[in-house]
Amino acid sequence: MDGRAFLRRASGPAYDVITLEPMPPNFAGVNNLYSAEFYALLAKRLKPGGVTAQWVPYHLISPSHMRSIIATFHKVFPYTRLWHDPLGGTGVLVGSREPWELRTRPAVAEASLGQVRDSFVLDSAGVSALAATGTTITDDNQRLSYGLDRLARSTKPGDRDWYLRLATRNQAIVNGFRGQGRSPQ
Repeated sequence: MDGRAFLRRASGPAYDVITLEPMPPNFAGVNNLYSAEFYALLAKRLKPGGVTAQWVPYHLISPSHMRSIIATFHKVFPYTRLWHDPLGGTGVLVGSREPWELRTRPAVAEASLGQVRDSFVLDSAGVSALAATGTTITDDNQRLSYGLDRLARSTKPGDRDWYLRLATRNQAIVNGFRGQGRSPQ
């Protein structure tokens, strides 16, 4: 079942963590999985102190769409940090409606708590500054579905590096907002 439909049918807060990795936003019909209304639905289904993680495919979206995804997520989850996946070169937003911090858990992980902390590129203040440069995505405006920004890929035959250029450009924008607040905890 579609994740949005599933959450709509569920009742009350039930989850500590909800993770999202929907289809890339430039695919038809996916706008509603990156909208303020969808994120508000997620927030309703989280237990107090719960967090949501959302994939940000730097390599598949225009800088304008990247800023809008971050702005929309941050609007619903004001305590958001942005993490760069060191292996995949994409971003992951991790947010909550309440302040949160990383804590050691009795789980096996390939990375230490320090390595995870170091991978957070923007703390809540940095995300807030970056979010101020984006436009909110809603079910009504279909921001990701229309306009030339969704066609950010190269149309030149044989151009296989378009995704690297997008990823590099988006990461440079994000890195430009480092230090906008205190260091991630």
